[in-house]
Amino acid sequence: MGTTALDDTPTGRASTALNTNFPPGALSPVEIIATGPSDTPLTADAEARVNRFLTEIDGDARIDTVLPAQLNDGRMLAMAIPSVTFDSMAATDLVRDLRNTAAGAAGAEIRIGGSTAEFVDLSDEMTTKLPLVVALVLTASLVFLIAAFRSIALPLKAIAMNLLATGAALGITVAVFQWGLGENVLDFTSPGFVQVYLPTVVFALLFGLSMDYEVFLIRRIREYWDASGDNQRAVAAGLTHTARPITAAAAIMIAIFASFLTADILELKQLGLALAVAIDAVLIRLVLVPALMRLLGGWNWWLPALRFRPPNTRAPRAAAE
Repeated sequence: MGTTALDDTPTGRASTALNTNFPPGALSPVEIIATGPSDTPLTADAEARVNRFLTEIDGDARIDTVLPAQLNDGRMLAMAIPSVTFDSMAATDLVRDLRNTAAGAAGAEIRIGGSTAEFVDLSDEMTTKLPLVVALVLTASLVFLIAAFRSIALPLKAIAMNLLATGAALGITVAVFQWGLGENVLDFTSPGFVQVYLPTVVFALLFGLSMDYEVFLIRRIREYWDASGDNQRAVAAGLTHTARPITAAAAIMIAIFASFLTADILELKQLGLALAVAIDAVLIRLVLVPALMRLLGGWNWWLPALRFRPPNTRAPRAAAE
């Protein structure tokens, strides 16, 4: 976690002294809670198995020391001090390995907690829910765009272009902050990962911002199409009248988000770079979208007609006498 901006504060000085004179994991030890099934007291055999588990993990190179366990009402609490920083990939791997090992302790339920464990659980939860978020956003966008553009091809194209823009922004952010490309230029040290919330936040923000550009451009093209019926002329005229406003709006947002890169907090740098990427406004909205609309021609404006046959309201023929 990049918090160099806090180095001169009391909290920052305390953290520096702690990291300098004590194991890196002392800032956030791994909490180990052992109980019997359904939070019942441990039996003598189960307690022995828990002690063997603690002895086993004490030999792990990623653990500096395991503090003496405390026993209270048949339940055991122990603290393991990692030899790695609590927000590193090695620490998250340690928590996952401890949980896998703890699952084999018969007769005891061993739970692994602490700050790193919270990060692991949060990461798993957000990773699991991300496909649902993406599906909901795409479905809602498709429905609204079909209603707004009265077309099938344009909404599908808009969603594909927005996904391309989001994927490009996240890919560049991963290359810079996870792989460490450009560390010296942006003045940071790569932790080897990006923040877990970044894909969800960047997808939601970029998708919304990209859709603004898309609607602005396509609505103007639609106006010229309705007036002339000439797709090539409508695309050219719509692009001519919206290029400047789109470029100006994109330049303002790029300047705002790029200012995050000057922060000493790594999370802000990652978010700023992901949102400041100009691929969407420059390459996609002003090059790819018009080019695809030119190639699609009349298919841009195709929408299947929904024809409903009215019910037969004619009175039945009178029965013959």
